[in-house]
Amino acid sequence: MSRALLAAAAAFLPLCAVAEEAPGLAFPSATLSTQSYGDWTGAYAGLGVAFGQIDDDPDDTDVRVITLHGGYLQDLGNFVLGAEIETGRLTDDEDILEQGRVTRIKGVAGYDAGRFMPYVTAGVGYMALDFDPGIGTVTFEDNVRVLGLGTTFAATDQMRVGVEYLQDYAGDFDNLGTEIDMRTLSVRGSFAF
Repeated sequence: MSRALLAAAAAFLPLCAVAEEAPGLAFPSATLSTQSYGDWTGAYAGLGVAFGQIDDDPDDTDVRVITLHGGYLQDLGNFVLGAEIETGRLTDDEDILEQGRVTRIKGVAGYDAGRFMPYVTAGVGYMALDFDPGIGTVTFEDNVRVLGLGTTFAATDQMRVGVEYLQDYAGDFDNLGTEIDMRTLSVRGSFAF
């Protein structure tokens, strides 16, 4: 499933670039043009869906994450800086994980390429994983380091879509003596205020 999402995301970006160059191609309320987009400054909020894996050596668990995010960006000309908070629910395909939660606070540093904004992100987070070994729910939780990159496309002045790759990492998760390394690729949609 994560490979299919990766392929779809890889196919999405060139299509957006082709669409931007096509004269007269328009969304219902805005013609795609680098010059027609003002700047990235302002607040935004939206939803995302991510697919990936948790590597908790020696096992790998495929996961899905549904997220809610919000943040603020400041356009400084060629560069864009901002901050974002994101929270999400984790589920897995094998029913190993009863449920999971992740919350992230991230800094964003991007490049203003008109309607596109490629960026890198880094921050801290909190992850909780609930398991049911048959004697009741057991929860493991810890802080994680967050690193990633992505790109956002302004479809209109208010609507934005994008893809984001993140790594959530803890070297000794909940003092269990094992590392947790979750890597996800998400598709996101946001509304700019």
